[in-house]
This record gives sequence, structure tokens and C-alpha cells, in this order.
Amino acid sequence: MKFVMWSVLAAITTVLLASPSHGQKGSPSADGIDPILSQFWKLWDEQSPNAAISSLATPGREARVQAMADQVSGAITRMGTYLGREEISRVHIGSRLVLVRYLLRFEKQPLFLDLTYYRADTRWTNYGFDFQDDEKKFFMEMSRINDAPQNVADAR
Repeated sequence: MKFVMWSVLAAITTVLLASPSHGQKGSPSADGIDPILSQFWKLWDEQSPNAAISSLATPGREARVQAMADQVSGAITRMGTYLGREEISRVHIGSRLVLVRYLLRFEKQPLFLDLTYYRADTRWTNYGFDFQDDEKKFFMEMSRINDAPQNVADAR
């Protein structure tokens, strides 16, 4: 199980973060991630994609995350008008790790966004994020994630 979990994370996560928790115990969604995601998308919609991505930075990693935010913002301007987003999957790896994958719709092409969250105790922490615009790589990774056991009992 550990090998599968690390393989999946290595394939989908390029920026690892150890941010302070944004989640709360007893939040309305089953996994507690929805309030955190709402905060991220509020920044995206009301300020800018750059502001939303930058909000994922933690002390000591601000420059690295800001560089990625700037790179993604530059790519987004070449994709045409932003038309919205769609959550396309939410994969639970055990009870402490969640990968939420979005399809970001632009006029010229889609962009895929993965947000990974980890819960050591009762609070969720953003663990990493990744943007992809290569649909072949995206579908290969989706097949690996879908083939991975969803809980420890399935791995045995």
C-alpha cells in the first residue's frame, strides 16, 4: 500500500507544501475539504488565479510557489477566455489523504489542476498541487489512480 500511495503522489504532485491548516473539524462535507476548496476558488474568481495559487505557499516556500503561480498565470493568458471549472474526481487514499482534480475550461484548451490535502490529526493541510495541459499524460495518470486501492482493506 505504501508503494502505491507514494507512486501515485510522485506522479501527480510537483510542489510539496506543508501549509498551516485551513480546514475545520466538523465541516459540512463528508471529508471536510469543501470549505478549503471554496476559499481557494473565491480567491481565483474574485482576485486572480495568481492570488489563489499564492495562497498555497507556506513560510520558506513563498518564492517557489510564487514562481509557479507566475508561470501558470502566463500560460493561462495564452489559453483564451476562462469559461469555468468542473471537479472531475476526488480520490481518497486512506482516511488522511485526498486528491481533488479539476478540469479548468478555457476557450482554446483545457487545463487540469490537482490539489492534494493531508490530515495528520483533525485539520486538513494543503500538501501539494500540480497543473497539467498534456491530455495524454493526464489520462495515463487517471488510469493509475483509478487502479489504486482506495483503502487499506482493498490493498490486501
